[in-house]
Amino acid sequence: KYSAEEECRTPRPTAMCGPGVPVKVEYYFNDGTDKCESDVGCDSGRNTFTSEGDCKRACPYGQNAL
Repeated sequence: KYSAEEECRTPRPTAMCGPGVPVKVEYYFNDGTDKCESDVGCDSGRNTFTSEGDCKRACPYGQNAL
């Protein structure tokens, strides 16, 4: 089982969205820059959040530390 920090620091998967799957702005914790960043995708795996706030709450590490 992964800890919350391990999940946040998991590399963002590069996923090909299938036909008809909506592509949208998503947020993820970038282990290289130590902060939440946006990207476009289709709900691909762990370390994917619907808002920057959700990402910061789930991954309070690096520049997101309180």
